[in-house]
Amino acid sequence: NEILTAGAFAKIPLVDRIPNLETDSEEGMEVHMVYGERDWMDWRGGIETQRSCFEKRVEWERCQEQMKQEKKRQSETRLDRLVGSDSGSGVTPANKKGPPPRIFVHGVKDASHLLMLDNYEEFNAALIVASGGEGNLPDTMPRPVEFVCDEVARSDSHQSGSKRNVCGEEGASDFFRGGIKFNKGRKQVTRTDDADSLEEKKFDEQLA
Repeated sequence: NEILTAGAFAKIPLVDRIPNLETDSEEGMEVHMVYGERDWMDWRGGIETQRSCFEKRVEWERCQEQMKQEKKRQSETRLDRLVGSDSGSGVTPANKKGPPPRIFVHGVKDASHLLMLDNYEEFNAALIVASGGEGNLPDTMPRPVEFVCDEVARSDSHQSGSKRNVCGEEGASDFFRGGIKFNKGRKQVTRTDDADSLEEKKFDEQLA
């Protein structure tokens, strides 16, 4: 297998590859990861990818600001001929590229790994959101829960006026490891201890 090792572990994990994706766009690209509430895949991989990209993005923005201030200083001192030069400006090829990707992590309720079958409405909503069509979703259409790492939660980057329910890492732990707080008060609670055991058994069998 060229992609996976034993136990379905990636040989080159996305958490190491996605933060290094390059683009010429000033806004950078978006990457959306969608997990089922009872998914055997580890949602923490998505959160760690988001954290890594966020930290790289903060550093990229810092470098961009340094470049802007350096060009302004050169202009004010009549050294326009040095603008764009690498000498003393801190400009590197990496600085000239677009920012690292923005990562979005979505959780689909009442779903395992085949979330498109277990809860097709929230899965479809997640795809529509990822493609930029969230504004076209009916208010009555169920939406997935969005999760962010603690670093993003403390910033303003996730506050975009979205109608999505956004939770931090503690909320993600509650959601993916049982969903008790999320299911409380709902008419139907489909998650049970038997379901948990079945999912874990399947995963253990794949690792064996």
